[in-house]
Amino acid sequence: MVRTGSPWRNLPAFFGNWNTVFKRYSDRVKADVFIACSDAPDMEYAMVDATIVKVHRHGQGAKRGTQSQAIGRSKGGMTTTILALTDALGNLVRFVLLPGHRFDTVGVPPLIDGLC
Repeated sequence: MVRTGSPWRNLPAFFGNWNTVFKRYSDRVKADVFIACSDAPDMEYAMVDATIVKVHRHGQGAKRGTQSQAIGRSKGGMTTTILALTDALGNLVRFVLLPGHRFDTVGVPPLIDGLC
């Protein structure tokens, strides 16, 4: 990950307690969760694929609901659709999160806008 030299204490209050944000970030770095997008994609071919992920029971709508999150009710319960655009080498270029009940084609225009 890129280090900027900025102290975590300077994180805007919008993100919550700086220490909580740091702990979550640190845990994700240790677990190697972050996805790196390709800096120089080979756009000879562009491939789009989608997968559906079931939302854990504890993440299915806290006090503020699921409107601002990519969670939707489908036949399989509460799900999220991950729609990814990859280059000719299979490297990730962009991705979009959609509620599970939305069609995959709804997320394609944001993925391909500005590629050419």
